[in-house]
Amino acid sequence: MILSDRYELISEIGKGGMSTVYLAKDKTLGSFWAVKRVENNKSVDLDSFKKEVELLSSLQHSDIPRIVDRVEIENNYFVVMDFIDGTSLGKKVVAEGVISEDKVVEYAKNICDILTYLHTVKKNPIVYRDLKPDNIMLLQSGRVKLIDFGISMECERGKVQLNGNIGTKGFAAPEQYKSGSGIFDERTDIYSLGATLYYLSTSSVPSLPSQSIKSIRNINASLSEGLDYIIAKCMEINPDNRYSSSKALKEDLENIAILNTEYKRKVFKRLVSFFLAVIICFSSSALIINGYRGIKYDKSQNYKAYMIKALDEKREGNYIEAVNSYRSAIKFKNDEIEVYTLLFDALLRSRELTSDEDDTYNRYFEDAIHEVNMYISDEKSPMYNNVTLMYEFVKNCLSNISGDKVSYAKTAYNFIEYIVLTEDYQNGSINKEEIECYRIIAAKLSGGSVNYSEVQIALDKLIEISKNSSINERLKNHHIVLEMYSTYSTDFVNSYDKIDEIGQEVNSSLETIIATENFENIESYIGSLYIPICRLMITAVRKSSKNHMINDTNVEKNKNKIEEIFMWFDYLETFNANISDDLLMYKANAYYDIFKLYDNPEYAYKIDKKVLIYLDTSIDLMTKISKNQNSNDIKNKIEEMENRKKYYEGGEYINE
Repeated sequence: MILSDRYELISEIGKGGMSTVYLAKDKTLGSFWAVKRVENNKSVDLDSFKKEVELLSSLQHSDIPRIVDRVEIENNYFVVMDFIDGTSLGKKVVAEGVISEDKVVEYAKNICDILTYLHTVKKNPIVYRDLKPDNIMLLQSGRVKLIDFGISMECERGKVQLNGNIGTKGFAAPEQYKSGSGIFDERTDIYSLGATLYYLSTSSVPSLPSQSIKSIRNINASLSEGLDYIIAKCMEINPDNRYSSSKALKEDLENIAILNTEYKRKVFKRLVSFFLAVIICFSSSALIINGYRGIKYDKSQNYKAYMIKALDEKREGNYIEAVNSYRSAIKFKNDEIEVYTLLFDALLRSRELTSDEDDTYNRYFEDAIHEVNMYISDEKSPMYNNVTLMYEFVKNCLSNISGDKVSYAKTAYNFIEYIVLTEDYQNGSINKEEIECYRIIAAKLSGGSVNYSEVQIALDKLIEISKNSSINERLKNHHIVLEMYSTYSTDFVNSYDKIDEIGQEVNSSLETIIATENFENIESYIGSLYIPICRLMITAVRKSSKNHMINDTNVEKNKNKIEEIFMWFDYLETFNANISDDLLMYKANAYYDIFKLYDNPEYAYKIDKKVLIYLDTSIDLMTKISKNQNSNDIKNKIEEMENRKKYYEGGEYINE
């Protein structure tokens, strides 16, 4: 069966009470999706199900499957969502036995992050209501994802839901049974998470809430007192005695050792020693204050040191190392938007170092988004719901379209949808014209019904808006526009002319920066853009020069056009950037292209030594590259050029 002439249903992969799930292939993209089919019959409240689907379609979390399409055919309702290729924790326990405590705690913290998102993303909490091992998928990366949101719903606080006996026996909270209160909130899912951890640790399904639940240490004495305490608190009959939120639960999971008796004894001894020391030193309060100031100073210095270290690593193209340096910087100073923006940029660019396989490539993007959402959704973080930071993330996503552009664009679009609802947008703190340009670009890249002419208007508008912005903001927007014109050059009108115009403006901005900035200690956000924007200009000008040579036969004019590439390489050298072999190949080919302009019957008679220098330089660069790559194609190109050089040197064609 093929849905909407696009999704080909391949095989059945699961079946529940009211739905069947199939593996489907996207005939357009070649990707695989999971398709859930619900048949409209008396046993199914299809309208209610549709409302739940619409609710879930608005969610954006790396560990929750996205709903990407909905199709209705006769009595069947189909929902197209991410296909999660992994093993459920339920099957893992059946096949391998209990899971180690370290892994159980790791998975639990991962699930807490998902629940925190569900419980806070709307005005009222979205309660999952069916948390159990079979609905938690373990991926090869080690992360877990939550699947099957069939009975999830946004639950108004304190309101009784008229659908008792919902969930799975042994894992459902007491309030989910017919005899229960029918009032669902965050604590409902916390009970089910506790029951899930119980099963993962013991391979035993917990007894029903009306019966006493054995301690996990009665089943397996090697399990810690900390985990026993956490599970028992999660599974309290009275919701008021459970953890009040998944954040509070995660805090205990992160400090599980503190809950153990032996650890408590050690801490008590340390506390006694500490308070004795405080009493002795109390009279020396001035010394304490100075020490505090010294700690603050050390934190600031450490922050700066890691920021500079990260910038150096990014210049060298070591994005994975840069990511770790930014994370270290955040530990010393977590209230600076700059460091989060730079971290996100490095996380996205670290994908360039991975293989091109979709699974690996997409995982890096998902991890980047997951990390970003952690900071934005954490109420204790200084970046909680920070609109300015979201705005920067929009720009980062739109200037990283060379990989999985759909995922980038959808993430940007979701951020934009949130931003336009905020007070910052309404009162004009956020540039409404600029955000509308981003919205059009993101909508197009994510598959929306926007044509290229609309996008081009938005790109031109973005450049116009940028003229009144700071150099930093101007270069960010130039980067986004250049990515679009370079990546989709055949879809826009006069895209190569646009690239040339923006290139001139970028050149002017960089000249200004070079005249004023100290590159040894630069810490501003734009520092991370110098190198990628120059690299982008090299590839864009390369395409532009090829287009010029096709449409214009003026040799000197084309030579000057190609030489623009060398200007951008000069900038990279100014910024002490690492130049990869792939990029160096552009330079070698540029020198060779200039030589080829004169290597034809019309100009061969007046070729001179200056032109042969371009050929020599190209040979030298390709020889350097061949030592690293051992490529036969490059070696053949070198041989071709050396023969051409011998031809001219052996004749009478060279002018001094």
